[in-house]
Amino acid sequence: MTLLAVLAGPASAHSFLATTDPSQGARLTDAPDSVALQLSEAVAPGSVQISVRRSDGSEVVTPPPATQSGNAVVRQPLPDVGSGVYVVSWQVTSAVDGHGSAGELAFAVGTDASVEVPAGATGAPDADPAAAVIAWVFFAGLAAASGGLAVSYLTAGSARDHQWVRGGVLVALVAVVLRTLGQVPDVGGGHWSAALALPAAALLLGLAVSLARTGTTVPSGLIVAAAAAWSTRSHSAAAYGAAGAALDAIHLVAAAAWTGGLAQVVRIVWQDRRAGRDVWVQPVRRYARPALWLVAAVSLSGIVQAALLLAGWQAVWSTTYGQVLIVKTVLLVAAVSAAAVARLRALPGGQPTLLRRVTAAELSLLAGVLGAAALLVTTTPPTPTVAVDSLLGPPPIDGPTVRAMDLAGSLTVDIAAGKDRLDVSVISPSGGVEDASVEIVAVRPDGTTSELHPRPCGPGCFTQEWALPAGETRLQVTAAAPGWTGGRMEADLGWPPPTAAPDRFEAMVQAMRGVDRVTLTESVSSDSTSDTTGATDATMTGEAFVDLMPWAGGGVVDVRPVEGRTDAFTFYLPGSRMYFEVVTGPDGRLRHQRMVNPGHEIGYRFDYGPPASTSSPTEQDRTP
Repeated sequence: MTLLAVLAGPASAHSFLATTDPSQGARLTDAPDSVALQLSEAVAPGSVQISVRRSDGSEVVTPPPATQSGNAVVRQPLPDVGSGVYVVSWQVTSAVDGHGSAGELAFAVGTDASVEVPAGATGAPDADPAAAVIAWVFFAGLAAASGGLAVSYLTAGSARDHQWVRGGVLVALVAVVLRTLGQVPDVGGGHWSAALALPAAALLLGLAVSLARTGTTVPSGLIVAAAAAWSTRSHSAAAYGAAGAALDAIHLVAAAAWTGGLAQVVRIVWQDRRAGRDVWVQPVRRYARPALWLVAAVSLSGIVQAALLLAGWQAVWSTTYGQVLIVKTVLLVAAVSAAAVARLRALPGGQPTLLRRVTAAELSLLAGVLGAAALLVTTTPPTPTVAVDSLLGPPPIDGPTVRAMDLAGSLTVDIAAGKDRLDVSVISPSGGVEDASVEIVAVRPDGTTSELHPRPCGPGCFTQEWALPAGETRLQVTAAAPGWTGGRMEADLGWPPPTAAPDRFEAMVQAMRGVDRVTLTESVSSDSTSDTTGATDATMTGEAFVDLMPWAGGGVVDVRPVEGRTDAFTFYLPGSRMYFEVVTGPDGRLRHQRMVNPGHEIGYRFDYGPPASTSSPTEQDRTP
């Protein structure tokens, strides 16, 4: 954001994120009791929205957030969370200009988290027993209703069959109400359509109950629509949107029709046996025709969902989700085998005794399949470690840190180096860049060169263990990414760094707030390969200028003097990834400021009027 864009509205900047506690990528031995966000200015307390979720997607139930320090600090209390990786999503609105800001950060908790994220797929938490029971009740109700509709198709139908439909729909409706009132955690996204899914399912099932006596077509359509609404809260829907919801709905409806229809077949066969009749052959034959397609739909949709949701073959046997899926698959294969015996041997040969036994076994196995499916619904699929690494990135550098940031074409390169580690980030105006690449050459203080090959740690993120030698090392970084103009930036990294001097920053802020009038000349560049845009002037008070700056609320880190200069220092704003180089006069007021943020380099020159405006710039006035 440039100064001109800010001046087009009220005289205040937006709510920039200054810093967070824990910081992005932090590996903590013990869980924090809260997450704090420090903003550059006050936010509207009623606008604060924060959600906390685990890396597997499950939500952490938290109390309401609170604001502190004049509403410039937002604090989200946390329950007693266990080991794992947590993602905090936040959204606020500025209390000054009404502009919204949003973002995310991730941190890890656990004894091993300070070293590395454990290898292999991360397992999901154990299933919620109450949620699993509610899901099984919904499936059972759907199957009972489907069975009643199947009887109407297989035979002439009767009032008793309508009672099966109504009873099954009422059971499914009870499950929907319990899931809603019990606030059972859902895995679907926060989109408004997903939020309306359960009320919509309840409405559709209510209509199906009232219309159960009118025939089979309308109630069948309402039941299918209710199942589709339920499926919008599924794992597939959360991961793949409407396509995932449709796939889950096909799996759910086909399984319910298969199970419900089979239950009615078993009832008809056993009733005929007790009555000494032999009229079961025709309805069973009629059921066998669509049953083959239902079996195929259940099997294929289940295979596709497992392939889409599982994090590789290892997750099949190493995670709770995968183990439940194995049980479901075994039961399903056994049920299909029983169905094959009934279709290929009992039915063609007219063997009622064999048919009764294999259909009863098939029905029992399908009940187990539905139970396993209920567990899967409430157990979040595992997430690959690669995804977790991308969430966390490298842990913050411990100890003194040397920083540099500059444009490389239209990309921005952000460098942080400690005694034993180098982190390089390639950033576009919208954040880290997928498929970015870097070529790094280090020119040591003695003139020798080394090529560095850091490992990827997320979109646009690269890191490696590397010890900065004593003295000044020049780092030459060439960055490239698909869809962006790449380029090269150079930075001089001195080690050890000068002692941090936060008092220099505080003195500069205090001096600027006391200025009655200052004229700013701003120049902006968004690509190191093209010319800087024309300079633009604006006049305001020093107080107004400070309030415009992202660093107005503090939260800056690594405030360090420039080597060999008494009037220049640098600092970094970690929350918004902004780097500043400033030159001050003897009075502590700013003479020059260079700000680099993702996608822009913005320079400011300051004129305080006579007599400073009549003097020519000196060597000391130049930006470092």
